[in-house]
Order: sequence, then structure tokens, then C-alpha cells
Amino acid sequence: MKTTYDAVNELKPLATPIELIHGEAYNFIDSECNNTNGIYSEDEHSFTSLSVEWLADRCTNIQPLTVEGK
Repeated sequence: MKTTYDAVNELKPLATPIELIHGEAYNFIDSECNNTNGIYSEDEHSFTSLSVEWLADRCTNIQPLTVEGK
């Protein structure tokens, strides 16, 4: 089971992983603890936004972004 190290030095489980789809937009917490949006690349297993890239394995709370109509 994957775990993350929290502020009080205890291990806790990560949320259940979701299936990431190449070219889709996602909201996630990046490796610097920032709430970020990016496009997923299956080839690089990473998210890209402008000129920054984050490895998907180092991101948490990944949620797909969806378009809502009027």
C-alpha cells in the first residue's frame, strides 16, 4: 500500500488511485504542496502546465477537470 508521510511523522494511506487518461486535464496537489491544474502525458507519466512538469507519482489528490455546460 502506498503511503505518505504527514506533518507529525506518521504514515497514512493515500487515496485510491484513479485511472489517468492521456491528454486530459486534472487538478492535483503538486510536489511543492500547491493546488495545481495540468494536462496528463501517458508517455512521460507526468502533468504539464505552461512550462512546468510534475511527475504523477509525486502528486496527490488527483481529480479530473470536467467542462460544465450552461
